[in-house]
Amino acid sequence: MRVELKTGLMEDFFASAKATAKEIDTKKKVTEKHIIWVDPLDLLPILQPERARMIQYLRERKTIT
Repeated sequence: MRVELKTGLMEDFFASAKATAKEIDTKKKVTEKHIIWVDPLDLLPILQPERARMIQYLRERKTIT
């Protein structure tokens, strides 16, 4: 089983759950998901300092080329 780690806030989790609920309501086939939602600030302590700086840099630029 593959588990996907996504960064996001509580609102992101509920938006994902709402989308799945809509699939169920419309009787669409729901794809199995194994997602763990994590607040980005909770990840910073486990990241190497260089990676944390890179993430901060990319957030400030808001573009990746």
